[in-house]
Amino acid sequence: MSNVCLKYYLICVVICCQTELFSQFQICGNPVNLSNDCADACVVCELNGAAGTTSHTIPGNAPPGYCTFVVHSIRYFAFVAGSTSLSFNVNVTGCTLGNSIELGVYDTPDCSSFNLVSNCNTYMPKGVHGFTAGPLKIGCPYYIVIDGNGPASCSFIVTVTSGSATAPVPGIGGNIM
Repeated sequence: MSNVCLKYYLICVVICCQTELFSQFQICGNPVNLSNDCADACVVCELNGAAGTTSHTIPGNAPPGYCTFVVHSIRYFAFVAGSTSLSFNVNVTGCTLGNSIELGVYDTPDCSSFNLVSNCNTYMPKGVHGFTAGPLKIGCPYYIVIDGNGPASCSFIVTVTSGSATAPVPGIGGNIM
């Protein structure tokens, strides 16, 4: 390969990689900064211990067929599956302007078509509520979608009880081509 072709190739690779870097998920802090749209959702590095507060100010965009009859204030955040099944508890620690939240876990390749992969709870007042999600693909993102019921603003903490919601560490092996 000539030097001119090699330089052109490297420039194209850098430009393509740079474009890909800007399309990565944002990492959530703790408390989690909930998004009102799937495409803007951040991803938690570890679901266990993730905490947040729903908001009642902006309606948000619900997945088609969301597991509630009335959408009030949809919020999203994501995690990466570390196991093929996951069980977790959501402890709703208190609500204002309403009495509960609603929650489901979804798989989506494009934030347009959604697949519910967990049980969906449409009434979660103060207290602990259990969820099971699966089958999950290890290394893939999943979205926790929360709605304030009535429109409630509620604080919550997630505790993983079995499985893993910690992204797997990529293995290094084979030749780089």
